[in-house]
Amino acid sequence: MPPRSAADPWPRRPNVLVVLSGLHGTLPTSEVLACAPCRVAARSGRLLLLETPFPDELRRLAYSALVLDSLGAGSTDRLPFDAASAVRGTYAIHVTGVPEQVRQLLYRLVWHGLPDPQVALRAPDTELHAFVVPDGLWWGRVRERVGDARFAARRMQHRPFFRSYGMQPRKSRCLVNLSAVRPGQRMLDPCCGSGSFLIEAALMGVEAYGSDRDDRAVAGSRENLDALGLDAALRVLDARRMDAWGRTFDAVVCDLPYGLSASLAGAPVRELYREVLEAAALVLPRGRVAVLAAPSGLLPDAPEQFVALERHVERVHESLHREITVLCRR
Repeated sequence: MPPRSAADPWPRRPNVLVVLSGLHGTLPTSEVLACAPCRVAARSGRLLLLETPFPDELRRLAYSALVLDSLGAGSTDRLPFDAASAVRGTYAIHVTGVPEQVRQLLYRLVWHGLPDPQVALRAPDTELHAFVVPDGLWWGRVRERVGDARFAARRMQHRPFFRSYGMQPRKSRCLVNLSAVRPGQRMLDPCCGSGSFLIEAALMGVEAYGSDRDDRAVAGSRENLDALGLDAALRVLDARRMDAWGRTFDAVVCDLPYGLSASLAGAPVRELYREVLEAAALVLPRGRVAVLAAPSGLLPDAPEQFVALERHVERVHESLHREITVLCRR
């Protein structure tokens, strides 16, 4: 760890606790690390204990379950925090993995640390969690709750323009996050389909740009964005001509077309993917990222302009596995 100075923004101890989802084996951790500059202080199962100067950046997560303010590591006979400072208003405590007798002991520790304890099991002002780890207990106070409910209203079936090969919003948000694009920066989806990536990017304050060679897809993406009161720059354009935008982008995020229902522009799929990679290299400055989803094994090796950072494989259905590749422009 580098030496600290008075101007060093990094916290001196873990300040965020993230509970990862079980939606995928590797994507949740990668998404956390892409969303905010952070150091992993410790890990236990699906728990990540982080040091980060920008905890609010983690509010955008999709493949986690909870984001909490870390309150420290304790034991069953002491709290690692001052209860009166940590709890505001009504509160609830959630403890898993311990016998009822131990849970009651932890409840009492908090109760006796408050001048006027007010328990509310539904919609409390403060929600505390204690997680059992090999060396004791990690305590946290909920900062953000992540789950399907947050994305339910944006599911593909509820959009004015629907296509069967589109990607659901929670996964779309995760892939946009993998690109590390920030509010105010520009993201391009050159195969925008029904606009899934554009919607999630726009909701996070990213300047969204989308194109597709299918004019019906471009019109449908506009319809879906308008239904949510969102804006994006849209064009009818072949994905192999990203340079026709006449500008560079901070990220490219794309679910590459495949199968009979997707437009392959009459090109063999591997050749098309190779040309899309070459086109992305023309619009991404050095250090910027492309996140590409394609059937496993079909994406060709990255051209010399890119270095592959990560590859994640997931099962779509019995006959199809999707590979999500994160490439960084050299």
